[in-house]
Amino acid sequence: MIVGRGMLAQAFSAFKNEAEIMIFASGVSDSQEVRESEFEREKNLLLSTIKMHSAATFVYFSTCSMHDPMAADTAYVKHKLAMEEIIKKLCANYYIFRVSQIVGWTKNHKTLTNFLINKINDGIPFEVWEMSTRNLIDIEDLQKIV
Repeated sequence: MIVGRGMLAQAFSAFKNEAEIMIFASGVSDSQEVRESEFEREKNLLLSTIKMHSAATFVYFSTCSMHDPMAADTAYVKHKLAMEEIIKKLCANYYIFRVSQIVGWTKNHKTLTNFLINKINDGIPFEVWEMSTRNLIDIEDLQKIV
C-alpha cells in the first residue's frame, strides 16, 4: 500500500497492492515549511494510516537534516523527529529512512533541482553561498536501497 502521489510514491508504485507493507510517501516535503497546519496535516494522516493498517510493516521517509547544524533546530526537523517517535511507539514493524535531498523528475517546484533549473531557464539570478554543500540521492538509487 502507498500513501502519497508524488515522486516517492511513484517510485514505490510496485507496492501499491502489497497489504503487508505500507509506504508512507506523503506529508511535509518542504524543509522550509513553518506552517503548523501543514505539520498537523501530516501528523493526522500518519496517525490514521497507522490505525487503519496496524499490521503492515510501515515505511517512512524522514530527513538526515538533524545532523546539519544550520537545520537541526528548524520546525521541519523537529516535526520529522516527532513523526519518527510516533512510528516507533505505535508500529510493531517499521523502517525509517533518513534521507538527504532526493533528485528525480517531479512537478514539485520547491525541490532544490527544480529551483535551480527554473532560475537558470528563466534567466533569474539567485544567491549561491560560498562553501555551501548539499547531499543528493537519486530517486532510483533510494528505491534500490529501500
